[in-house]
Amino acid sequence: MNRFLLETEGKYLHASASYLEQLFNGKHIPSHDPSHHLRVWHYARRLVLSLNDQCKLSREDILCLFFSCLFHDCGFTISHGKDHGQQSRMLFEAFSSQVPSLGRHERENIFRLIEEHDNKEKISILAAEHADVCNLLLILSVCDDLDAYGALGVLRYTEIYLMRDIPEKNIPAMVIENLTHRIASMRNIQHLSSQFFQPHMKRAESTMEFFLAAARDSSAAKRFISLINQNILLKKMDYPGFFSICESENLWPDDGFRLSLFNDLSKSLDR
Repeated sequence: MNRFLLETEGKYLHASASYLEQLFNGKHIPSHDPSHHLRVWHYARRLVLSLNDQCKLSREDILCLFFSCLFHDCGFTISHGKDHGQQSRMLFEAFSSQVPSLGRHERENIFRLIEEHDNKEKISILAAEHADVCNLLLILSVCDDLDAYGALGVLRYTEIYLMRDIPEKNIPAMVIENLTHRIASMRNIQHLSSQFFQPHMKRAESTMEFFLAAARDSSAAKRFISLINQNILLKKMDYPGFFSICESENLWPDDGFRLSLFNDLSKSLDR
């Protein structure tokens, strides 16, 4: 299976990444930019390999998973709302003409995965019912969730909620509610590969702890949310730039946050 994964990347990663860069050119959406899509694919690749004999995806399955990971959120360049999956499908449909090797069945499957990747109700049911380990929608959704954890998750949650005009003071409670459902879904599928999911459960818990602290009026957590607003939203910094500011002025909310963010940002380059 690893051979299929490497073949798929070798054939399609450069063209896909270039297309994404064009789509996001001039758009300030660090939470859902091309690096987010790459990280989701990296998580999916590791998860599939960790499943070993439990899940043997076909070459066609890997193609569908690859393209759905690479394009699931590109619709944020058009809409920040719940319809971004439909917009993402439309943008991938335009790109798919560059991939003549994709058959009709594969295209339709990718369209479905992209459109449904944020259908939390359907995905929660799949997770609760212990759906087939090879269910591509479940793999896509779970790996998308993994990029919402850790220090990077704090930045991504805060940024996207601010982009939706949610006041800073309301963000912690809203994140806690959303994150609770994500963690519950991950717990339901952790049995699939506990070795893979264990470190990510710790990352999720650290994100929850940050927003719980903010909800309890922790000055450090609330100040950091304001820093994200001032620098990423208003000054339009990217995440590496924000990291540099925090590093040079020692603005970290706690000692572990810096290392967590560094590790998460590094995954964008980890092939």
